[in-house]
Amino acid sequence: MLQMCRGCFASIFAMAVVFNTAAAPQKAVVNLDYVDKIALARAQQPYRSPGASLPAVLRKLDYDQYRQIRFIPGKALWTEEDLPFRVEFYHPGYTYTNLVHMNEFTPGYTQRIPFAEDFFNYGNLDIKRRMPRDMGYAGFRIHYPLNKTNVFDELVAFLGDSYFRALGKGQSYGQSARGLALDCGESDRNEEFPIFTDYWLGKPQKNATNLTLYGLLDSPSCTGAYEFKFYPGETTMVDVDAVIYFRRSSVILQAGLTIPPIKTVGMAPLTSMYWFGKTTENKPDDYRSEVHDSDGFMMEMSNGERLWEPLNNPGNLQHQIFAAPHVRGYGLMQRERDFSAYHDLFTSFQDEPSVWVEPRGTNWADGDMHLVELYGPSEAGD
Repeated sequence: MLQMCRGCFASIFAMAVVFNTAAAPQKAVVNLDYVDKIALARAQQPYRSPGASLPAVLRKLDYDQYRQIRFIPGKALWTEEDLPFRVEFYHPGYTYTNLVHMNEFTPGYTQRIPFAEDFFNYGNLDIKRRMPRDMGYAGFRIHYPLNKTNVFDELVAFLGDSYFRALGKGQSYGQSARGLALDCGESDRNEEFPIFTDYWLGKPQKNATNLTLYGLLDSPSCTGAYEFKFYPGETTMVDVDAVIYFRRSSVILQAGLTIPPIKTVGMAPLTSMYWFGKTTENKPDDYRSEVHDSDGFMMEMSNGERLWEPLNNPGNLQHQIFAAPHVRGYGLMQRERDFSAYHDLFTSFQDEPSVWVEPRGTNWADGDMHLVELYGPSEAGD
């Protein structure tokens, strides 16, 4: 269970839009077991990159060109029916090259949400009508009246590999969570980044205060089925169930390359930015007092004892491993809650969430907690 919270020690860590090209609804009971079966079947097949079919015109977009592409808010999913949640989609292109297929489900049915150019304003770009209809999206974001009853604020965003992030009331985006981390921080190999390739969005009822969605994870080494239940509020809670299937210990890719067996598997990983803060000895020439999305790692042991490790920006990779038998919880925390701690006029670091993860019951048993810190030359890198 993930919790996006303001306080350091809170309880921590039929479609509205008609598509001419949409496939007919299919009878299916979409739940974790439904996605689980798809993940298991995919694990028996060779891995295929979801970005291989991205049109060249989108792959060649630079940062400024990509920023011209904007989703048209009035086109958000479920707007027509005035439902309490709305969904907007991210256009693929630039560095977002992995194509994601979107689906909507209702009790007993599921339906593909096809890519639609009419959802987007392309600014001055002359690329419209040059994309395949079944291309897919780069990701999506969910809006909900989180702070005011008549304003739909951004609540959740899924964009890039298996990254996602959420907000509590009055917060601004900071750190992210991930579906899975493979070989993170290992010095003898590259990290492998699993990707969510398919999503199923549960259509909410008129009075719904929570939202359920499912994700299908894929990578050269594994597949996975994920259930997410989002409960927005002062502290936004995310209840997550996941089932992971590993392909054979050494995977031969279609290009003839072989990758070694996975060495470390990180469940419910968190990713954050720390450039400098109170413990930094040689601060950069910057007018701000501190620049970070989180300033420390915290873990609660089975006996109730808490460990606190201040974050650092090391010159080289730093990989710390903590014994964590039957861990009760852990997270990356943002403790400073006053503007005077940062003096940043553009980024509200004081309003960014801490994230706390609680394993349900004692299902995780024995294990280790890994804190991997990479050198960051600026605030642009996590």
